[in-house]
Amino acid sequence: MEVLKELLRSELVDVGEVRIARASPHLGGVPGKERYIIYLPMNRSYLWRVLHDTGEKVRVYVEIPERLKAKLSKG
Repeated sequence: MEVLKELLRSELVDVGEVRIARASPHLGGVPGKERYIIYLPMNRSYLWRVLHDTGEKVRVYVEIPERLKAKLSKG
């Protein structure tokens, strides 16, 4: 619980690198609209559990890797 208290002292929590996958249509998506899933690292499972149990909504920010920025700017 001390680790969780320490994490929550800041407004931003770095969860490390995560993987993003396209969701299949049967996961409640709207036909013809794409949905994506962010797979969160298990090393923060205590934080995910608290957020899930309390029903709190969070904002998620994405840091774009430099190599992707360079690729997109050539575009």
